[in-house]
Amino acid sequence: MKNMKLIMENFRKNMTEMFGARRMSDEEMEDLRIKDPKMYGFMMKSRKSKQIRDQAIEMTVAAVEKDILDEYENRYDNVQTLIDDEMEEFDTGELKRRLKIAFNDNLLSLGDKSGVPADEKDMLVMANKLNILAITGQENLDDDLPSDQEDNPGVDPGEGGNY
Repeated sequence: MKNMKLIMENFRKNMTEMFGARRMSDEEMEDLRIKDPKMYGFMMKSRKSKQIRDQAIEMTVAAVEKDILDEYENRYDNVQTLIDDEMEEFDTGELKRRLKIAFNDNLLSLGDKSGVPADEKDMLVMANKLNILAITGQENLDDDLPSDQEDNPGVDPGEGGNY
């Protein structure tokens, strides 16, 4: 088992070094198909798997959000307003559990037989789509917050000591 883990880590490292976080163009993929058909097959399988996981995430977020809002008789616009309501008891651990179960069910329904559960990255993507980690004034986690790098070094970050 340890050998397999090392092989997978080495493969992941090699793929990251070769391709980084960028997506290969169609021309590069065609060149790869000609030069190394086996690697091309791995890449296409990986792309298909990623597409299935992305689709499962979309389905999961929509279904879980609808179920939760229906459960609270549509008194809330979204899950974040429910979480923010101090008068309402809401267990975020239960939300996490629901997301994981629904994600696995959706993966199976889309034909993914790998059985790989939602990892931390998948859970963060789902939380981002539900907008439950957003900061006031930040509509999406991908949006940048104002920088405090221009502040005078003698001023605490965020104090706005631009002189």
